[in-house]
Amino acid sequence: MRGKTGEKPARSRRCIGEARFRNGLCSARARKTFATTPEPEYLRCDLYFLSTSQRNFDGCDLCGLGFRPDYRSLFRLTERAFFFMDKNRGTLYGLSVGPGDPELMTLKAVKILKQCPVAAVPVTHRGNTLALDIARKIVDFSDKELLLLPFEMTRDKEKLRLNHEAQAARVAERLALGRDVAFLTLGDVSVFSTFSYVAGILKEKGYAVTMIPGVTSFCASACALGISLTEMQRPLHIIPAGFYSAREALALPGAKVLMKAGSQFPEVRRAVLESGREAFAAVDCGLESEALYETLEDMPEKPGYFTTVIVKEKP
Repeated sequence: MRGKTGEKPARSRRCIGEARFRNGLCSARARKTFATTPEPEYLRCDLYFLSTSQRNFDGCDLCGLGFRPDYRSLFRLTERAFFFMDKNRGTLYGLSVGPGDPELMTLKAVKILKQCPVAAVPVTHRGNTLALDIARKIVDFSDKELLLLPFEMTRDKEKLRLNHEAQAARVAERLALGRDVAFLTLGDVSVFSTFSYVAGILKEKGYAVTMIPGVTSFCASACALGISLTEMQRPLHIIPAGFYSAREALALPGAKVLMKAGSQFPEVRRAVLESGREAFAAVDCGLESEALYETLEDMPEKPGYFTTVIVKEKP
């Protein structure tokens, strides 16, 4: 690869080293070197193919060319090398653990989780790891690496972007070593999950991503309450708290599910009671603290973060 001027870039005196690759696969020695080398003082390197005319990419140099303090490991610096060279990278699994009852984990989710050597675990700002707590009741984690991923709880889009990229980079380090990673997520991985942001970043880098479905909190809540969510030819709206005002949400046709409605509950209850609609609620569905309500009138003012409100269509 040549620079913009057409000239081959000069080697840096801070040369990280040379790795020789054949047939698109790095040698075991090179893999061990990259995996065990401590973080260097020079924190940026670029990949240059010094002789790419041969199909086997014989002669690949990795040279340190400056500073980039946001990089935190040599392997991350050399990730681009493995992107082109290593065909044995791991797969990222978005693994649904369900709403709370470990018995609601699917057989496939349990199978995949047992096979993965790394479990990526979202951590709340309070240090909670609820998805891990649920899965631990079914699967033994003693032989797994636990990769704790603290995610920001903010509306600042730039902070969220940087946070998602940082956590994706940490997952990518394991994948590039050929290790499969199970990203644990509550409910179903396709519904309001932080996994989607991490998966999107890694897909763009060419990593394999597979999503394992699970039981959603609103389906589990409806079953626990003994009610149907909707009927034939009638719409069902799944609405996160705060997206609409309560009155705007209730104006939609069909049944409504208000997710994580605890923070908005006083407004939600007021709007539901004024509308005369039938409504139900489940708090911490599937957990030991589960509470079910067939009316909103007797619920506390602050029922809890995991509050699901189901509003039936007006007859």
